Amino acid sequence: MNNQEVAKALDDLFTSFDLEAKPYLLSGRQYHGTHEDRGLHIYTRAVKISNKGGQSRYMGHNLEILLDSPLKTRAALSHAGSVTGFIDRSLSGLEPVPVLDFTQNGFNFKALEPHWAMSLVDEAKALMLQIAEQDKQTGFISLRIYPEAVGLSLRLHWEVIKAEKVKHWLEQIHHLARLAESLPSPSQPVEESKNEHDLRLKRGISKKALVIGIAIVLGLLALPILTLMGYL
Repeated sequence: MNNQEVAKALDDLFTSFDLEAKPYLLSGRQYHGTHEDRGLHIYTRAVKISNKGGQSRYMGHNLEILLDSPLKTRAALSHAGSVTGFIDRSLSGLEPVPVLDFTQNGFNFKALEPHWAMSLVDEAKALMLQIAEQDKQTGFISLRIYPEAVGLSLRLHWEVIKAEKVKHWLEQIHHLARLAESLPSPSQPVEESKNEHDLRLKRGISKKALVIGIAIVLGLLALPILTLMGYL
């Protein structure tokens, strides 16, 4: 199936959950609405890599599900050797939270407030492991706590994204959000940054970035012509 047919199939699936479909970047899709009285935001796009011959190879779709939850802190569970895990360690300012069951299964757990995060582990460790240990057709990327949302990131073939699986993932995230909200509030609550707000609600290419991109492309196309005419 071509990109348009895949987009149509995904739109049919996610709009059945009463979500509004919109474009996301050049070939991705995003879906927004509510689920059980919570804001729900889903982003998906194809991941492709190019080989030496210039041909692209499909690696699956990245699927990110964000469910609104005002937790006012940050935490992340990810694979120990992944790029996501490296970013969590190096750039996000999250501190390691040592949990033997996570470490033994190849996961890193980081948090802005380790004490609060350990309280979450006490209540939700089995559920967090269940979410992280997806079936062989579904690649787990990360499970995240944001100041205003709980997020699950996966990579899988688009044909694996079925309504039953989406319902299951939503049930898991809902359950985790409810458990996290039942805990005492973080001792140092944080507000959602502008970047986090935009990543949750309105991803895409800004008009300014689009104009700059078009200008760059037109400039590159004009170079050979200007060279032939002797201007360069």
